[in-house]
Parts: sequence; structure tokens; C-alpha cells
Amino acid sequence: MSELKTALEEWLKKFEEYFIAGETKKLADNLFTVDSTMLAPAHEVQLGREGVAGVLSEMKSAGVHNMTFTINDFGCSSGGDLVFQRSSYTMVKEDGSTIEVGKYLAVLKKIDGAYFYHSVCFNKDTK
Repeated sequence: MSELKTALEEWLKKFEEYFIAGETKKLADNLFTVDSTMLAPAHEVQLGREGVAGVLSEMKSAGVHNMTFTINDFGCSSGGDLVFQRSSYTMVKEDGSTIEVGKYLAVLKKIDGAYFYHSVCFNKDTK
């Protein structure tokens, strides 16, 4: 399981790099499945990479400079083709101040030996 956690942490690092650079389309194209779904607050269900990139672009436009993540729990199916990840996130402005803290649940799908986000649901904390 430590190999899986390392892979998830590396994946999240790539997410942060793409997001900071404002490359939301590249992020979606490289880290999400073609038929991915994103359930974001105050949005209809977003289908596919284009929908994911749209939500992430909106976040950038709203002043989110970076998102940091803490993996709280994870596991995989017996065949290893599906992984669940429960994590917390923090959205920050360019000056480092916090915009939002929340949690998310994701399912990753293994395709050609690599994991991609397949379904993501997130929501901010009440505090």
C-alpha cells in the first residue's frame, strides 16, 4: 500500500504543478479519464475532461492560486484497477492566504498501468 500512497502523492504534486501554472486543460487531459465526472459545489455534474477543465478554470478566475492536499484514507479493489481516495484540501490565494478548506472523495481508474481520476466529488467545510 505504501507504493500506492506514493503514487497518489506524486499524482497530487502533478495536479498542483499544472494548477499553479494555470494549465487546467493540460491538467484534465493528463490526470483525468476521458469519461470522468466531477461533482463540484454549485455546479451541475461535469462530464469529461472539458467539464473538469471548466470547473478548474473557474477556480483560477476566482483567485485560487494553488490547492494543497492531505490524503486521509485510500485503498484499492482486489484487482487494483480502481482506487478510492479520501482527502482534505486547502485553496489558497497567491499571497498564501486561505480561501477555502474542504474534503473530497475520488475514484481513480487504472488505464495502461497508470491511474487517472475517474470521479471526483468535493465540498468545502462549514468553518
